[in-house]
Amino acid sequence: SVDLRRGLDITISLLAHHLKNRITVHKDYREIPLVECNPGQINQVFMNLLSNAAQAIHGEGEIWLDVRKTGKYVRIRIRDNGQGIPDEHLYRIFEPFFTTKEETQGTGLGLSITKELVRMMDGDLTVESELGRGSVFSVEVPLRETAPAPEDSHGDAEASVGAGLTGMRVLLVEDNEINQILAQALLQKVGVEVTTVGNGREATELLVRGSDFDAVLMDIQMPEMDGHEAT
Repeated sequence: SVDLRRGLDITISLLAHHLKNRITVHKDYREIPLVECNPGQINQVFMNLLSNAAQAIHGEGEIWLDVRKTGKYVRIRIRDNGQGIPDEHLYRIFEPFFTTKEETQGTGLGLSITKELVRMMDGDLTVESELGRGSVFSVEVPLRETAPAPEDSHGDAEASVGAGLTGMRVLLVEDNEINQILAQALLQKVGVEVTTVGNGREATELLVRGSDFDAVLMDIQMPEMDGHEAT
């Protein structure tokens, strides 16, 4: 059983160097029961969403955390007063490979992985945003075991996203094991042949030995030779 409020607090502590003297975090934590879920997975969800919120704020800003019980779910709302998401991008925000960041700042897999993690808990992840005013990401996690999730209704959309990728050979460079598993599953789902390594040093050694890939998807922040240095 997991205390989701503690998971949020731990994540904020880990992100302290990104938030300190720049972003104020406001907490509205209501009394909630413990939740049956994988602590590593839910903390990765918090890490991805809070990191995105911090990156969306240019200069000083604020993040609001709201945790409460709503019916048979616990809802976690993460709101920021950052730059917001344009309407034309909002409906695509959870698509694999879709990103509005520069090429050196992301692969477009972060939010799709986060969405998949929440779905694995039989939960839901939604977003509201207004350009220039900020975004709200809402995570709902069930309080008790629920029926298996229905068959994915987004299959056709995901297939269109992956059109033309079948048969590609991709080197995935990612140090987080959960992200490795989910990114590999997303890539393989659209017919990509994936080779996975855990850091930039392993990636460069593989390429120096003559391994051939059509593309490299590399995390930026890794403990041993990060994405910038490896590139």
